[in-house]
Parts: sequence; C-alpha cells; structure tokens
Amino acid sequence: MATILVHFTSSPYASGLISEGLDFAISATNYGHQVIALFSDDAVWMWQSEQHTPDGIKSVSKRLKALPLFDVEKLYVCESSLRLRAVNADHNRFEQLTGKQIAAVFEHAEHVVTF
Repeated sequence: MATILVHFTSSPYASGLISEGLDFAISATNYGHQVIALFSDDAVWMWQSEQHTPDGIKSVSKRLKALPLFDVEKLYVCESSLRLRAVNADHNRFEQLTGKQIAAVFEHAEHVVTF
C-alpha cells in the first residue's frame, strides 16, 4: 500500500481540521497504508504540556497518545516551529526534525494530505 504523509499545520482548537486529520490518519492505517504524521506551524501547539481546552472540546493530547495504537508510529515535529512558539512539550513522544529532514520526509511520501 501507499505511504501517506499527514501534515498538520492548523491550530488544534481553531477549527475541526485537526480532528479530521487525526481521523484520516487512523482510517488510512485501517486500509493498510503506512501513515507518517508531521506537525508544523501552529499544529505544534497540540504537543503543549498541560493543555487548557475550550469548554465542550476534547483534548487532542489523548488522541495523540493513541496514534501508535493505530499503527501511526512515525510522529515528527518541526524543530523550528516548536522553538518559535516556545512550546513546552513532552519530547519523548515524537522526533524533532530540521528543515532538511522534513524535506526528506516529504520526498519519501507517496501522498501528502495537509490539515
């Protein structure tokens, strides 16, 4: 099957895009695709420790923790996006990538879907 890069760029609670992207990533593995998740720009806020979610909205941090259970094991975060936003994150749950490494991830993927 195909290698799909799911590229998250949106803020986690500004719209439903992040939730849709997480659903897409999990669904793609159900069809045998290899899924790689890359978080950059405002999407790095999903990795913020001790998130304060808006009322009535579920925290994305629980869904992030569950991704490996659904065979989404390659979780990458843009190093410069983390640094620019001063995100306090649990760095043991993902691998930080530089610009050149991110370019290599894009080259490796057969399909890219951005949320």
